[in-house]
Amino acid sequence: MYIQNNCWILPGGACLEAPPDGYVGYVYKILFPNRNGEMCYYIGKKLFEFTKKKKITKKVIKETKTRKRVERVKIGSDWENYWGSSQVLKDYIEERGGTHGFQRYIIELCKDKRSLTYREVEALVKNDIIFDEYSWNGQILNKFYKQVKIKL
Repeated sequence: MYIQNNCWILPGGACLEAPPDGYVGYVYKILFPNRNGEMCYYIGKKLFEFTKKKKITKKVIKETKTRKRVERVKIGSDWENYWGSSQVLKDYIEERGGTHGFQRYIIELCKDKRSLTYREVEALVKNDIIFDEYSWNGQILNKFYKQVKIKL
């Protein structure tokens, strides 16, 4: 099944057009063919937006009479065009000249960061990524590693 616009496919099969209300992010699985045509995958998590510290200017401090020096601002992430955090996967996409034949699936939408991390680890363990030769994940929570031997 080839998706024309490479959208994120929800569990029901629809494309995710905008972040749903009440959810902070999602756990995903990217499926793609290796050089031999075998389907490989990568599992990860992505936030819809993140919080960043921004320095408050002296003018604003004077006007608001606040003692704070920084404020937290929310910034939208690049979730629509995101292809994973794995450098190996990014290099493979560049080598192939694009993402034709790749499929992006949302495993689960999550309402808070804690459940997002937990569900990602759960998906990694359930898929046995440490021992699966078709998984391009190299570690779980920086605790369990495998040498990524990718079947190219």
